[in-house]
Amino acid sequence: MKINLVIDIFYPQTGGQQFRFYELLECFLIDGHEVEVFTVAHEESLPLREELSNGIIINRIVKDSGYYKNGVFGRKLSTYLKFSFLAKKYLKNNEGDMIIFDQFSFLTAILYNSKTVFTVLDFVEFRKSIIWKIINKRLLRSTNKIVCISKYLKEEVDQYLKDKSRTVLIPSLVQTEKYYFSKSEEEFGLFIGRVESHKHPELAVSSVIEYNRKNNTNLKLKIAGGGSILKNLQSAYKDNSVVSFLGYIEDNEKYELLSKAKFLILPSEREGLPKSFIEAVSSELPIVTINYTENYGRYFVEENKVGEVASGPEDLSTAIEKIINNRDFYKNNCKNIIKDYDLINGAKQYLKLVKK
Repeated sequence: MKINLVIDIFYPQTGGQQFRFYELLECFLIDGHEVEVFTVAHEESLPLREELSNGIIINRIVKDSGYYKNGVFGRKLSTYLKFSFLAKKYLKNNEGDMIIFDQFSFLTAILYNSKTVFTVLDFVEFRKSIIWKIINKRLLRSTNKIVCISKYLKEEVDQYLKDKSRTVLIPSLVQTEKYYFSKSEEEFGLFIGRVESHKHPELAVSSVIEYNRKNNTNLKLKIAGGGSILKNLQSAYKDNSVVSFLGYIEDNEKYELLSKAKFLILPSEREGLPKSFIEAVSSELPIVTINYTENYGRYFVEENKVGEVASGPEDLSTAIEKIINNRDFYKNNCKNIIKDYDLINGAKQYLKLVKK
């Protein structure tokens, strides 16, 4: 089977959505399928066409090093429009058997129309602004199936649909066998992911500082990942011994950090189901998050009892305290659910969509 993916930002960009598809495409290739990606060359050095060592073919059909983190939706509008129309044209000439559109390639999904090719929208975040409500009304009618990464997102999407059988739950996924729990725990919390303003790493720092003040302890925080506010944070906390910034890390270091930390903290404004949450659960690591309206990850934490959801920024230190005092409870709950988030099984579910 020939599978095409339309995603405006892809490798080597390393956000959660990019990782999700990179690993899914690898699974499709191992299963004997062909895969191609249609995306934007968002860095000057990127070639227009590239075959990665794992067999993924990337077609960068528009080049603009100033595309990402500019303009509406964090994308330069003129380049986004050019990409969307060109992607439709490329797909018509190279249709294949299944086309997957990531959520932020919504315009191509709306423009594209085929009665012969099976189409899927991969839906990862639900935003409640007026402009997204307008987009979603059209977007959610545009594909044969809609894959939602959490049941809480699926419930929101289903409200737009008459035929709720079009939505399918395929959550954030990891190769569960790569993660482990270390008995040699260390005294630090972990923030892992993109260091961006809406993820509020500064709240993670202030909550650990407050926890130490209340409990007369010396808990540390490690922030792993890069992003647009990393340098500002490094400057703001350059004389603070509580926090250390690791920047981008390799997988083996990530697995080790997850195995030794006391908790994962992500006080983000908006999430679907962050991959870092599944990585944490796979490592028997409790999670601290926050009750923001568009943070759908909080439902995952609450329902599965794998961590604590702070009611607001001022309660994050209390959430940390609850986890540290009751870690065995949360660890056991992590063990009970991880089998549901295995990458190989999720990839098989994706491929079965066409047969349905």
